[in-house]
Amino acid sequence: MSKYQESHLCVESSYYVFFTLVIMGCMQRLNLRGSYGVISPMSEDLIISMSDATSTLILPFLGGLVLGQLFVGSLSDRFGRIPVFIIFLNLYALASLMCIFVDNVYVLVIFRALTGLASSVGEISVRAIINDFCTLNSGTKVLSRVKATTYLIAGLSPIIMGEISKRVTMGWRSFFVLNAMYCCCVSAVAIYLITNLRTQPDEKALTAKKISQNFKNTLGNRPYLLSAIAFVLINIAIHSMAHFIPVIVLEYFKKSDEWLSILYAVLIGGLGFISLQVNALLIGRFSVLTLAQMGCILLLTIGTLFTGFFLLVDNIEMQFMAYLAFVLITAICGHISTVNFFAIVTQSLRNSTTGGGFICSLTVSLATAANFVAGGNLSLLQGQPMTTIVLVNYILLSITVLYVSYVAAPTIRS
Repeated sequence: MSKYQESHLCVESSYYVFFTLVIMGCMQRLNLRGSYGVISPMSEDLIISMSDATSTLILPFLGGLVLGQLFVGSLSDRFGRIPVFIIFLNLYALASLMCIFVDNVYVLVIFRALTGLASSVGEISVRAIINDFCTLNSGTKVLSRVKATTYLIAGLSPIIMGEISKRVTMGWRSFFVLNAMYCCCVSAVAIYLITNLRTQPDEKALTAKKISQNFKNTLGNRPYLLSAIAFVLINIAIHSMAHFIPVIVLEYFKKSDEWLSILYAVLIGGLGFISLQVNALLIGRFSVLTLAQMGCILLLTIGTLFTGFFLLVDNIEMQFMAYLAFVLITAICGHISTVNFFAIVTQSLRNSTTGGGFICSLTVSLATAANFVAGGNLSLLQGQPMTTIVLVNYILLSITVLYVSYVAAPTIRS
């Protein structure tokens, strides 16, 4: 018997499936990206620095997300997607609501970590469904279009969350209420999809032997390992630059919070939507690997131009205009490279005996761990001269592109 249940729902063409995958994928992104809109009022209310506010809201969330992503796939392989989905959604709503009543930063960190852990179920479910029911090309198209729409929605979230925090009596804590309400909407809409596109539970999925075999089939598989390393390096480079945006825009260039919110809306929302829609259209004309490589090469090109310009030109306004151009092009190329490499990594093992939930969990948790490392890079370089920050990020980007071009791509192609 096939491990996949028969279903009348078509992942590639159903509007209901597409809409549901979008709102499931948005759950984590709305929480993570929306938090940027409340960092400033939170830092003022709790009398902490912007860097500390960022670390309190984002890093614990990412830490919990890594842990959740690592296990939620195996749990769904073992017990089925329905019970795991329901339990994690309830935990997400409860942890979000508990953040409202917390004044102690350390307790807030705990509940943010729990929220991150529970939010993993949305993205993992989306990726697992696409991986289980689509081929490489069709799956990359579906994933590109789903992510494009989630980016558009998530890109607006900092502006929305920031404006709401200024206009309601709860202030920045209203952010947690809205996330709990959104979680309830996801539960109501997605349960039918999860029921119809479920896989047969594997009773051995959580045994030591099966887990060991899964790791051997993934990390012991050379194409998977090399492409996964490329995927991690790309995420570290992109997220390192993204984490420095608030510091650079607010503290170095002395721009307002409104500037930051607009920049995030354009980077994550507008350019995320456009770049991934273009990526979906280009699949078929170019291979998925070629598109990923092209994105990386363009990243290094624009990174080289910006670094040279920044080091040679002292005019602050000209530096700001160059920085805007750099982050805009980086956003386009980064979106294209990461989505294509994710598809390459997960689809490389689609027909193996390894559970689809485990494959997606492992791959997504690697990306989130890379995001966490990038956040640590922010902490290490906090207070360093702008020149040092630019050079470190450029070195990370150069190492990434060289690895992709000369190590990963030739092996994957062969």
